[in-house]
Amino acid sequence: MRWYSLIFQSLRNKKVLKIEYKSFKQDEPVTYILHPYHLKQYNNRWFLFGLNEEFNISTWNLALDRILDIEITELPFIENTEINFSEYFEDIVGVTIFKDAQIETIHLEVVASHAPYVISKPLHPSQKKIEELHNGNMIFKLEIIPNHEFYSLLMSNIDKFRVIQPENVRQEVILRLEKALEMNRN
Repeated sequence: MRWYSLIFQSLRNKKVLKIEYKSFKQDEPVTYILHPYHLKQYNNRWFLFGLNEEFNISTWNLALDRILDIEITELPFIENTEINFSEYFEDIVGVTIFKDAQIETIHLEVVASHAPYVISKPLHPSQKKIEELHNGNMIFKLEIIPNHEFYSLLMSNIDKFRVIQPENVRQEVILRLEKALEMNRN
């Protein structure tokens, strides 16, 4: 939250930012010039989206808790003419959208004991209950772009979900489970 106010003012006043950033994947900090367009919270973390001029990516996103320093620059601000951020996140869980990713129709079977929770706290706004099975389990349909946050959500309750379709999503879950088993057996 240290940077929230400064970033919010930069968004409002259309000021270009020079941001020193250290990803968990990087050994050394990197400096980005960012034209800020949008702030989004997900899973108790804030993310800043904007244009990274160097890479010409208008959906560059940075987690605020990874920012080491920010300077407001006098560089001319480039307006966002590509992305409608009020619609940008509609098809995902979280904040990550991979390039060329497509919406998938996902069918999940949820165990009976967990189904009321999924009904009261949907995994995604597109969620629809499509069937209740004889054992009390329920089948739900989601129309989403599978991403890291979606798989993390599934894996956090993997003993309560079964991916019915599509096969590529089912295989991704199986792959993650196999990796987890391999890591924990050694």
